Amino acid sequence: MRIAADAACQSLARLLHPDAVARSLPHIIRGTSPSRKWQSKEGAFKMIATLTESAPEAVAEALPELVPVVRGLGCGVGWGRAGVTAQRQHEITGSGGGGVTFLGV
Repeated sequence: MRIAADAACQSLARLLHPDAVARSLPHIIRGTSPSRKWQSKEGAFKMIATLTESAPEAVAEALPELVPVVRGLGCGVGWGRAGVTAQRQHEITGSGGGGVTFLGV
């Protein structure tokens, strides 16, 4: 079930018109709330990552909304699994070499 939900979310993000990104991001960002389980947070960030590929200009315009969410990851927001936290922080910050891979805008 989780694989199917992930595939559906990624397809939705790829099909989302760039003009609809600004209206959709607040709903996606809610999935990163500290009260959500790590699976929801991971799914929300995967959708945002997909949007950076399919609608980079729209995501760039939304950076003022996204930066506080991403910064929150380094402020004790737990994901429930240390491996997921370390992987997401690596993807978001680009630490460990290379450039930023999460917000590659």
